[in-house]
Amino acid sequence: MMALAGASVAILLILSATLTAAHDAAFRIGASHIRTLQGEGFDGADALARVRAARHAVRASVRVVTQAFDLSALAIITLTGVSTWGAAGPR
Repeated sequence: MMALAGASVAILLILSATLTAAHDAAFRIGASHIRTLQGEGFDGADALARVRAARHAVRASVRVVTQAFDLSALAIITLTGVSTWGAAGPR
């Protein structure tokens, strides 16, 4: 049980961190660089331009999803602690 809870928490936090890193990477590239990539025909340049065009929707979605991952990890940690030590905590 404890190993499953630990693995679940680790996976949720890794997913949250990966999504945050992907978001940051997508928005660090400047508009001029994206136009250059599109002009040179790089795969994914058009998709990156569409993501950047929907900046507010993407930013809100990433925040909601990462918060859900983080809160789920916190809930698993809390439930595991309560089921292990009880409501009074470790003695």
